[in-house]
This record gives sequence, C-alpha cells and structure tokens, in this order.
Amino acid sequence: MLADARGAARTIRRFAGAGGVDLVLDTIGDGQSLAFALDALRPGGTVVIVGMPAGDVALPMARLVRRGVHCIGSYGSQLADVTAVVNLAADERIDPAALLGRSVALQDAPLALATQSGGRDVVLPQR
Repeated sequence: MLADARGAARTIRRFAGAGGVDLVLDTIGDGQSLAFALDALRPGGTVVIVGMPAGDVALPMARLVRRGVHCIGSYGSQLADVTAVVNLAADERIDPAALLGRSVALQDAPLALATQSGGRDVVLPQR
C-alpha cells in the first residue's frame, strides 16, 4: 500500500474526473484496500473484491450506502486452477506478458485511456 493512500486516491480522482473512477478491482480485500477503493471511486461506482484476507473485514456500511457504491465479491478460480496457470508460465508454455499492453506512469493514465493499446494497460503509481 502506498505511504499516502489518501493522497494517491485524490490524484486518481483528479485524473479520472467525475468525482473518481467507475470501477476498482480490489485484489487484496482487506480494510486498507477497501478504504483506498472507496476513496478512489466516484459516487455510484463499483468495487469488485477478489482478494480474500485470512480474517473477516468490517464494511464501512454508512459510506457504501451514502455514496451508492456497488460492492461485488468475485471468486473466479480454485487453488488448482491458479497452480496450473503458474506452472504453465514457469514451463514457458504461456507468456503472461503477452496479456499486457503498456506499463504507464500514473500521470500518463489519462493518455493511456484515450489511446487504448492492444492489451491491458498497467498503471504504475510510483513509476
């Protein structure tokens, strides 16, 4: 997590316009990452939680309701599936880098959105 998560979320909202981003994919799923997601989302935005921490996480229900945030949990694979994919990559039978488009710095994210690449762009906040 960034040292100044609230500042990073403010920067993301400023770049996104309209009060924040439409969607956040939370791959961690703990209280800090959920707070960051809510800070970056626009009112009425969606957070999809795929990360599963070891313990329970309290949801800031008042914040979710007041801002009209959609919160979706997604469980798309089992350990055996993830292990198989990692093994395929380790055996060089698939190339994970081929799935990615560009790696862009946070300040270049608006340009990346305006000029979509052939793959998925990865925004690196500290680049």
